[in-house]
Amino acid sequence: MDAEKILSIPINLAGKEDSNFWIHSPTGQYTVNTGYKVLMKDKGNQTMNSYNGAGTSVHSTSKQMWSCLWKLNIKHKLKTFMWKCINNALPVSEVIFSRSKKGDPICKVCGEGVETVEHVLLNCKQAKQVWHIAPVQWEGARDKQGCFKDWWNEIVGARSRQAGDEHLGLTVNILWQLWKSRNEWEFNNKQRHALTTTQKAQEEWLEFCEAYKDKEQLSTAETAANQIQRIEVENAEMIQVKIAALRRPNSKEVGIGVTAMTEGKVVVAAWAMHERSYNCPQLDEAEAIKLAMCKLAVKGWRIVIIQSCNKQLIQQICSGRASNIKLYTLVDDILSLKALFHMCSFCAISKVDNQISIRVGDYALGIIHDEEWFNPLCC
Repeated sequence: MDAEKILSIPINLAGKEDSNFWIHSPTGQYTVNTGYKVLMKDKGNQTMNSYNGAGTSVHSTSKQMWSCLWKLNIKHKLKTFMWKCINNALPVSEVIFSRSKKGDPICKVCGEGVETVEHVLLNCKQAKQVWHIAPVQWEGARDKQGCFKDWWNEIVGARSRQAGDEHLGLTVNILWQLWKSRNEWEFNNKQRHALTTTQKAQEEWLEFCEAYKDKEQLSTAETAANQIQRIEVENAEMIQVKIAALRRPNSKEVGIGVTAMTEGKVVVAAWAMHERSYNCPQLDEAEAIKLAMCKLAVKGWRIVIIQSCNKQLIQQICSGRASNIKLYTLVDDILSLKALFHMCSFCAISKVDNQISIRVGDYALGIIHDEEWFNPLCC
């Protein structure tokens, strides 16, 4: 059993030394992002186990709220600001006083109430003036203004209305300007007019939208350039390579069939290879692609399209990611071999389009030594 496990470990072509691999990341590299997700997943599972039926609904609403915030098309600093607002982490006077017992918790702008997050952003006299003339209104959430988190949850539920995401984005900008207005009064003793706060929020929002639109147009231009380059490559001599890896049930052997053909569907070469199976179809297919690329490089072909029926594997190769440690080694080899070609792309095909390689792979299960044919259809 141990011997089989050892033999099923792919060995890197470049002979790289063993290294640490973070299994929660498709690249194997630890990042704060993936570490955070693992912790939050564990925490989420614990929370779900402690919830009853009603609690599950609350958990679902909270998840929807955070998902909506992180996906909003706004500046990252505004997302951080909103995170602080929702978690009552904004340094308003009430929070500072409750933690340090220093200062005065009363709002310095209106002097009519304790300065909480809800007061500064929703209920202060100045905030009410801003919301009265704001270009976006949330009338249905007025009864929730005693708790900022509940208020935000309520308006997130209304994002399905026409231009809902845009309205939420502008709302966050208004909240941000209300906070900046509060700080102007707190630290510089300057009071903004409500109209100025609203105008600044609109201006920043429109500037961000314009910058985002320019970025999208640039991306479109790059896509067009890539398409032109692709057309130029397609006009050159191109070899389509179809690959299939077959393993019979309970067998430790895999038969690999590879056929290379021109764009006119003329088969110019084929290989039948007999290898030890990794006991995993995806790993066997990745090994088949790696071996085929070695054969193609020796042939001297420089423009190739690698085609396989394993759609998930093709997606992982194209993204440079892998679903597990063993597959990562093979994907790394494949991407290294890709550099040997002028152009090498990967795409998924159906079994119907891969019948020749499947037949060759089935034949390869019964051979001892690898075979190469220059005209396999005549053999």
